[in-house]
Amino acid sequence: MRRLALLMLSLPFTAGIAMAAEGPRLVNAPVERVFVPFGFDDNDNVEVVLHGHFANTCYKIGPANAKVDEAAKTVTIEAQSYLYPGACTQALISFSQSIKLGVVKQGDYKIIVKDAPQAKSALLKVAAAATGDADEVYYAPIDTIALNSQHTSAKVSV
Repeated sequence: MRRLALLMLSLPFTAGIAMAAEGPRLVNAPVERVFVPFGFDDNDNVEVVLHGHFANTCYKIGPANAKVDEAAKTVTIEAQSYLYPGACTQALISFSQSIKLGVVKQGDYKIIVKDAPQAKSALLKVAAAATGDADEVYYAPIDTIALNSQHTSAKVSV
């Protein structure tokens, strides 16, 4: 009887180890917002940044890709995350992921996140380049940015 009780107590741990041996599976990333920098022109390597929160520590950033439809003026992003089996800490984990779109033709593009219709995003505005040079403006490297809750002011660290 004692052995049976000991066996029953060990089953959840054995199942967790067996599930962990399977490895992670790909699931849709919980993208909440797409940050779209402004100032791109049609000879820049355009990129946007995905942002969201994972429900627990079992999620990690996975592969993401984007398809630019220049005729329809849309950018469709598919973002996935890895979900690892096993014990997880239940806490909101913030994530950000940069997506390079490459050189995009002039126009205003709507950003669509596949399987995340709630994701907020501004239009991607790509202007015509004023010169044939790679960049007309050189940008300072930004490490962090903080917005107040009303989004009326910002603090930038360079």
